[in-house]
This record gives sequence, C-alpha cells and structure tokens, in this order.
Amino acid sequence: MEIRQTSTYFVAFRLVLTALIAAEFVSSNRSYKLPTSKYDRRLPSDPIFDEDDNRCEPIQIKMCQGLGYNATRMPNRFGQYRQTEAGIELNSYQVLLQYNCSSELPMFLCAAFLPMCEPGLERTIGPCEGMCLSIKKLCLPALKSFGYPWPEILNCSNFPKDNKQNMMCMTGTHPHVKDEQPLIRPTKIKRSYCRQPQISLQSNEGCGWRCGYQQGMFSTEDKEFADLWMGVCSGVCFISTVFTVLTFLIDASRFRYPERPIILIAMCYNIYSIPYILRLLVGRNNISCQRNTEGEMFLIKEGLGNTGCTVVFLLSYFFGMASYLWWVILTLTWFLAAG
Repeated sequence: MEIRQTSTYFVAFRLVLTALIAAEFVSSNRSYKLPTSKYDRRLPSDPIFDEDDNRCEPIQIKMCQGLGYNATRMPNRFGQYRQTEAGIELNSYQVLLQYNCSSELPMFLCAAFLPMCEPGLERTIGPCEGMCLSIKKLCLPALKSFGYPWPEILNCSNFPKDNKQNMMCMTGTHPHVKDEQPLIRPTKIKRSYCRQPQISLQSNEGCGWRCGYQQGMFSTEDKEFADLWMGVCSGVCFISTVFTVLTFLIDASRFRYPERPIILIAMCYNIYSIPYILRLLVGRNNISCQRNTEGEMFLIKEGLGNTGCTVVFLLSYFFGMASYLWWVILTLTWFLAAG
C-alpha cells in the first residue's frame, strides 16, 4: 500500500515538473526574436541607421579625399554597403571628369556616393537638388556628345531641395537653379570640355591631342629619339630588301620553292618601309595631323580627312599583313619539304 502511494506521488511530481518546464519554454520562445540582418532592411532614400551602424569611417577612395570632409558612412542612398562598390560606380564617370565640365563635379559625385558623415548627426550629408541641377546643366551636353543621357541614379529630384537643420545637404556655389531653365540652348555651345593640352575636334568627335613635338604625352627628346631609330630601321630595311629583290631579278631560276616566298616577303617589307621613310621626308604634321574648325592642328584619330595619313595607313597595313601571310606559306612549304 505504501509503495502504491509513493509511486502515485512520484508520478504526480513528474507531471507537475513537466508542466513547469513546458510553460517556461513557451514563455521564453514568445520573448525571443531572431536577429535580422542589415541586408534584409529596406533602405530609405535618406537612411537613418541603427545605433550599431551609426559609425563614421574614413574615406578610402582617392578621388574623394581632400574635398573638405574625410569621413563617410555606409550604406549610401543607393544601397551600396562598401566603399569599394561606390568606388567602382565612381570610376564609370572618369570620362566626364576628364572633360572638366564643372569644377564641382568631383564634390557632387563623392557627396552622392560617399556622403559626408559627422559623429553628432544621425543623417549623412549629401548634395542638394540645386547643386545637382547646376552640374546637370553644365555636364549634360558633354554626356550627349557621347550619346548618353543623364544617369537615372543621379536624378536631381531624389536629393533634398534645401539645406535644413533636420535634412542638411551641400548647396555648392550655385544653389538656385530653376527647373524651367533649358538644359541645352539652341545656339552652338562654345564651351570647351577638353582638358589641356587636348583640344575640341569637329562637331561631336570629342577631344584630341595638339600636334607638335612639345605637345602630347611624351617629351621632345623621346619623340626625336623615336624618329631617329625609326628612320635608321626603315632605311636599313629598305636597302636590304632592295638588294634581295634585285638579286632575285638577276637570276630568278636560282630561287625555287620552298625558298621562293622569301623573295615575296622581301618585296612586302620593302614597300612596308616606304611609309615610315615618307613620313620622315614629308614631315610629321603633314602626315598625322589635321585642322579642326578653329584652325588648330590636332593628331588624327580617325577619318579620311588627310590623304597622306590614308596612304600611309593603306601601305603599312596591307603589305604588313601580306608579309605575315607569306611567312605562314614559307613555314608550310618548309614543313612539306621536310616531310
């Protein structure tokens, strides 16, 4: 009888203990929340971050260093969580930066993709709408010359209109630009978007280098050194190939296959050397330069405006390719003769 009472008490104790454990487990699950990743949050147009993310970090992109502020906070308004991602986006505007269409363009791009961060402020400080409109007015013609519209990611309506205490932004030197003002005037744009020493070419052909030994990326000494060696090499090539061809013409029966392609290679290289000699005799500017609409000489990039340049290109390209083909034929004949 005592054993039955003891077992009954033990079973009741086990049931009560199980009920208490289950109640504790349910209450703990109700109060427990899974941590959410910051990548799952929806990024607002001007994000205010949690206290853990509200940290400024030094600017690592070189083109944005030394512009008046040295700290930013990621992610930015475009959803980029790392400065390297913003740096890749900034590199896509290098051509526009080289045009130097606006002195404030570097500040605008850096403020947009790497906004200014101050430790005491909850929001980052980016560009104002007026700053965006003024830069768009100056740089849109340069973009259109390449056939590109204004980037949708830099839509000026997405930036704050005014610099307010609760929504600070960078106004720039032209904070007030009305939307009604035309972005492109119907008259011809005389502003040059080319960096010195480059000059504007005809119509919308972009920029080109000025002609002259004092212009371009290399020094006068380097160009004279290149001309000297180019003249020596082309002269030696012309004389040696002429001697080879004349030897063949004196007694053609001496040269049979598989050696016969060597004569054809010599003929190709003989004509191939003529454009280099012609350039030295006629003059560098007469062969490789052309005048723009303002009368300035620039280095030709494309087109058939200069007859001398066209002739030099055709001779060097055609006979250069022909010499390569005859080299292939020579190796094939040698291979077949050896087999």
